[in-house]
Amino acid sequence: MRKGKKAWIGCCFVCILSLVACTRAIDDGWEEPDTEHAVQVQTRAETDVIYPVRLYAFDSETGELVAQTSVQTAEENIRLGLVEGSYRLVALGGAEECVIPSAPTLEDVITVPEEGMMQAPMQMGSADAYITKSTTINLNLAYQVAAVELELMQVPADVTAVSVTLSSLYDGLALDGTYTGNAQVTVDLAEKGDGVWSAPEFYVFPGVSKQLKLSISLNRLGGEEIYGYTCDKTLEVATPYSLVGSYMGGFAVSGNFTVLGWNEPQTFNFLFGNEMDEDEVGDGEVVEDEGEKIASPGTFWNGFFVGAVDNVTESGADLLLLSRDEWHNVPSANNLEQPELAQMLVEEYEEEGLTGWSIPTIDEAKAIRTAIGNTALVTTNSTLESNGFMPLSDNVEDENGNNVRYLCDAGVRALAWNENTSKSVSKAGTKRTYYLRAVKRVAVKLANNQ
Repeated sequence: MRKGKKAWIGCCFVCILSLVACTRAIDDGWEEPDTEHAVQVQTRAETDVIYPVRLYAFDSETGELVAQTSVQTAEENIRLGLVEGSYRLVALGGAEECVIPSAPTLEDVITVPEEGMMQAPMQMGSADAYITKSTTINLNLAYQVAAVELELMQVPADVTAVSVTLSSLYDGLALDGTYTGNAQVTVDLAEKGDGVWSAPEFYVFPGVSKQLKLSISLNRLGGEEIYGYTCDKTLEVATPYSLVGSYMGGFAVSGNFTVLGWNEPQTFNFLFGNEMDEDEVGDGEVVEDEGEKIASPGTFWNGFFVGAVDNVTESGADLLLLSRDEWHNVPSANNLEQPELAQMLVEEYEEEGLTGWSIPTIDEAKAIRTAIGNTALVTTNSTLESNGFMPLSDNVEDENGNNVRYLCDAGVRALAWNENTSKSVSKAGTKRTYYLRAVKRVAVKLANNQ
């Protein structure tokens, strides 16, 4: 960044925010310049701004933090001192519940609380600016979350607990505006009387894929019952949803995913079927295994290759299956022209009738690399190829001369299976292409341990 005269950014947040003032540099300290140059920053939100609001200034070239400050109310003024140069300015509102690094970079991720949801709607606005002696900047604060309300009616009287799980949702947002992760959120409902169970409004990051998966769990005197549904739409940012369902032997849910005010109204109409068939393989379901022990990583289970195993108990575990096939020359989710291609490929993938495959999360990719990668990669590939599966690449370079890296974390990050080649999980580029391997998580219970 080119050094030069200091410019002074002033911010004063009001209902429809308008920021004007002078600010203070983190690394330079406060100085009284000979000539103070006003930089006008106008920050707007269509609805109320959620305080406190944090303001960050990042070096446009390096993404490193240059200055930061915060305001608690609309009446406060904030001051940042910046030398002449190019900056990315980022404002955050309603993010106090979230985990944010104390001195973040543009690529650092804001993560949700452990329970996966928020009680306040996060807002973010950003703008690129070259700060000189006279600059006007516009920052538009927009909601980065969806709002959800849940209500189930005509629930049987012998039900003692109700929960609803929503998946697949992002669980992080980088300060450059990129969503990350692939998680599920489980919400406990409270009994309100007359067979009604509900949860107050909460906020979550939007959906990873084009479909929203729902799982309703009822604890009854006879045991747990689980009902599931896959909606052909997903949760979107700046959209409040109301889900109202009625129990009729199974769950017949008269959908009402209704937008309450942020965006244009929508209604999702769908039905929950009867209780899930235990023999089906799918998210939220448990599959009985007639074997005497849980399959190990690097072996086969019912014809599927096991890449990793976790959540192991005496009676069962979660198997992370690795797809038979893989794709090459796939753009990342950060690509400007085809950001959805990787997600589309895994969503459409089917192996031996099994659907519901996904891009591995960071934790899943690391678990696979630990279990069957690194020094075990040669043995892994021998097993894969001898059974008609595509091997995992251990080449240093791909056909385009780039380091071989596989997409993970909803396609926004990548890693190599051979740790000697690259130890890190790094942000995927916007122009180069990558390799892609799909995964499927299956919960298995040993039949002889019931």
